[in-house]
Amino acid sequence: MKVTVAFFKGDNDLSDKLVKWWTNSKYSHCEMIIQDKWLSADPKRGVRLINLKPLKDNWDYVEVEVDEKNTPFVLSFISEQKGKKYDWKGIFFSQLFSFDLHSHNKFFCSELVMGVLQAFNASRAMGKKPHKFSPGDVFNLLNS
Repeated sequence: MKVTVAFFKGDNDLSDKLVKWWTNSKYSHCEMIIQDKWLSADPKRGVRLINLKPLKDNWDYVEVEVDEKNTPFVLSFISEQKGKKYDWKGIFFSQLFSFDLHSHNKFFCSELVMGVLQAFNASRAMGKKPHKFSPGDVFNLLNS
């Protein structure tokens, strides 16, 4: 089974520009498409799972082969995360500063994507610390 990771490369606001500059990447955000659902973590709405939406041209996509037998576990994991807040602690103390600190019950976008890839047992994501990955890091990992 394949899932798709979507990487945002637009410049909608100052935060997009800052993330891209700080991480030295063309990506400021990432999300995941699983079956017909769109998984996202953002500062305003936290973790959410919505119906697939049409996108503009500001996205790049990477398909990832995952273990289909883990789908019920992954969907249960995602269901438990819905509505959780954004991991500001992880953004500041794992991304901005390298202190390796984050909230264990909150997520930022690339942290959530890496966690779901690990739940799917995706080989490239295994053994990694999800909170240490920016959107650009995830893109590079999946394309290595």
